[in-house]
Amino acid sequence: MQTKTYDTYGIKDMGLEDAAKKLSDALDIEMKERDSSFKGLYYCFSNFDTHETFELLENFNEFEEDFLWEEYEEFALIFEYGTFKDPDIYKEKILLKLPNATFLDRNTYEKE
Repeated sequence: MQTKTYDTYGIKDMGLEDAAKKLSDALDIEMKERDSSFKGLYYCFSNFDTHETFELLENFNEFEEDFLWEEYEEFALIFEYGTFKDPDIYKEKILLKLPNATFLDRNTYEKE
């Protein structure tokens, strides 16, 4: 059985594009810009070989005029990733490259 971990970070005082570039550099991935009627403009990266997912979005949805994560409304951006690897490896890199990022939450799920 494998454990998949999902970590969530809040980011203050940084634009979406700038944060995507810093995260791409820190994690050695290439986040791509996407647009969604639900999420708005966001950045994501998926590694289908390792089943890892990375997603960066604005917390306030202008179309819905509401926060996607009301409990974290002090953060302009939310970054989430899911990995089967040791998540603390990513955590260290994120907090080093983005000093205005705050670790918010961790959830783990068992996969057979």
